[in-house]
Amino acid sequence: MRRVIFFLFLLPLVFGYQLGDYTGGKPVFIPPGKEVNLSLPFPQGTNCLPVAVLFVRGGRDYPIISINGSTLKGSGVRRVVLEGNSVFISAYSTGPAEIEANSLIYCTRDPFVFVKYLPPNPIRFGNYNYLSIFLRNYGYSEANVTLEVELHKDLAPFSPVREVIRIPPRSGATYSIFLFASPFLTKPSAHPRVCISYSDSIMKVVDCDGPVPANFSFNPRIECVEGKCINASNLELELSSKFILPGDSLVEGDIAELNELNPEIVKISLRKEYDRFRGERKGMGWVLFLIGAVFAGVGYVAFK
Repeated sequence: MRRVIFFLFLLPLVFGYQLGDYTGGKPVFIPPGKEVNLSLPFPQGTNCLPVAVLFVRGGRDYPIISINGSTLKGSGVRRVVLEGNSVFISAYSTGPAEIEANSLIYCTRDPFVFVKYLPPNPIRFGNYNYLSIFLRNYGYSEANVTLEVELHKDLAPFSPVREVIRIPPRSGATYSIFLFASPFLTKPSAHPRVCISYSDSIMKVVDCDGPVPANFSFNPRIECVEGKCINASNLELELSSKFILPGDSLVEGDIAELNELNPEIVKISLRKEYDRFRGERKGMGWVLFLIGAVFAGVGYVAFK
């Protein structure tokens, strides 16, 4: 951790300090059932982002720490963008916990990126699903972020699950993954943690979101084109008198019987392309006529 201290004093246009500067070099202990409050100076700087990076020891669900209104829960590296003119920390824990003395409060021009994702809920069995991941860079420098997603084995990805994404300063990016859910998906672990990592001038930063609880829905996709419908999911549909495999055709009676399965019915209408093409040929004829008239006029004047 000495390397962290060394780099901190090299940052340009930055005012920052370690929590231990105000605790005599000792960590902040949070006894079980007790609340601990701290009031600290606000980091000042020119064209930089005030932040706090706390190194917290505790459990998965404790302690609960509030910094200027932002709430952080659990152990690990906890990061927050600061607002206001002072830093007020309030911490409560149900078990033994502490905030390490080398926790940082500073103003930086580094990238400062967070990840959040919205998984499809409910996940549709045997059907299309989209996972949208939102990345936000609050910092004053560009970030090259490595995105990693480990999907459940029954959710087939159709785009990379490890990708390097460039995020300009003070901006965000959205990354979408197209998924196809197996007909046998039954476990709520289908929404894993989504993590990003990048390096700034102090440390390697890792930020994660999730896991997110999942619900599941059984609704096969039926596509109908000009009145002809097919089973466009990868589900084998069982009717009273037959089975309909993926890609098989359906009739109106089949669709009526499938209503109990809550199908997603997509109706597609094809346009009669020859009407449009005929109109374009007519317009092109006028263009060719005008071009021919111009050349005829020029030739007449030249040879007169």
